[in-house]
Amino acid sequence: MKMGKRTSRVLLPVLLSGWAVVVAGCTGRAQYEVDYKQELLKKAPDGTAEIVGTMTHEGVAFPGPTSRKSSGTTRGDAGDAGRISTLVRNIEEKTVTIEVRYPDKTTGTLELASGATKEHFHGGGAYGVRITVDAMRPHEVQNKR
Repeated sequence: MKMGKRTSRVLLPVLLSGWAVVVAGCTGRAQYEVDYKQELLKKAPDGTAEIVGTMTHEGVAFPGPTSRKSSGTTRGDAGDAGRISTLVRNIEEKTVTIEVRYPDKTTGTLELASGATKEHFHGGGAYGVRITVDAMRPHEVQNKR
């Protein structure tokens, strides 16, 4: 199929402007950052949850670096739980979306506001996480030295 000059003059700017929107959307700078604490939980037979590991994350920006500062352990004495990790998927002005990743590659999602705490347990129910959002604020660009 052959395109005429008029069709290509109309189609090319439309395609280029669409490409610019995609590139601009993917290279945007983080506007907000979040500090949060994750606790690895092990469910007892009576249904209560015991904290077996903790991890704090400060200054997590999305999109951006994982965090400015992380400390703690999420394994604790729950080595049989394997590696349970969290990943910030989105930060808006008042909410953050955090993905929980389990060793069997299943995931869960929590949406939290500043000051909120939520729990997510694996489908098997024995292990999970409790996420507490300590603070949310506009993203501060760090100077590289």
